[in-house]
Amino acid sequence: MVCSWVTCIVLSAHHVYKRATRHYDVARSHG
Repeated sequence: MVCSWVTCIVLSAHHVYKRATRHYDVARSHG
C-alpha cells in the first residue's frame, strides 16, 4: 500500500522528533 505524502511527512517528522527529544534528554541528564 502506498502512503500519501502527508502520511509520509508526518511519520518522518514524528520519528525525527522522538529521536531529537531522546537525544536532548540524554544530553541534559549528562550535565
